[in-house]
Amino acid sequence: MLSAASFAAHMTLTCIALRSMTKKSNPFVLSFRKTNFSLKTIKPILSLSLPVFMERFAFSFGKVIVNSMCAFYGSTVVGALGVSNRISAVSIMPPNGVEEAESSLISQNVGNKNIKRALGIFKRAFIINMGLGLLFFIPMIIFKGPIIGLFSEGDPLFAVQIANIYSYECYGNIFLALSAAVMGLLYGFGYTKISMILNMARLFLFRIPPLWIMQNFTSIGSEGIGMVMFISNAMVGISSLIAGIILIRKKMSKATDSIGINFKEEGK
Repeated sequence: MLSAASFAAHMTLTCIALRSMTKKSNPFVLSFRKTNFSLKTIKPILSLSLPVFMERFAFSFGKVIVNSMCAFYGSTVVGALGVSNRISAVSIMPPNGVEEAESSLISQNVGNKNIKRALGIFKRAFIINMGLGLLFFIPMIIFKGPIIGLFSEGDPLFAVQIANIYSYECYGNIFLALSAAVMGLLYGFGYTKISMILNMARLFLFRIPPLWIMQNFTSIGSEGIGMVMFISNAMVGISSLIAGIILIRKKMSKATDSIGINFKEEGK
């Protein structure tokens, strides 16, 4: 019934969207007759969107693999992981919101060939995200017990299992806030293939192999899941930061070269 309710909700939203987009009073009315489906128009859209699609598809598929691997510790632990993920989502949602706004602002400035301003937007988004990460991290740690109690439904064993995972996972949220700022930079400049690689590495390189090692070569219990979550989130944050630094240096170098060329042309 949970699946049926989700399907009904998405179908309702889709119908509302189609009705709104086909109204003639809507300035963004959808008209198939006036839409250009030529390869020249579709190709750049697909080149940007397909990596994002593959990234999210692979990430969702990878989460299913992780959940199945967590069944090694018992079915209750799988539920504890899901609850821990939902609690962590509370502190990572604001940085993700900044990421979406950041990518739009950066892409607008890139289209206007204002690279320095686009990079300035990233710097501001980075500071805001780190501030939000710490702002939500501190109360989530202080009130960890009462928050977990809301989801454990009075089951002390379930509460302990949630705490075993969340006690490690929550520290990785700061790295995810960092990663969100860099993802906004990559999306804004159109480097969706790099963002796809980073997010796929988060699961298939930094999460699944360490979890397999924990299960087969250590005696660590369900706490190992939390450790793996922290490792994967921390590693993707560090990897994203490295990718962001390389991209910024590359763009700053091109911007400096273009300014030098303009000065030479004016001198001539």
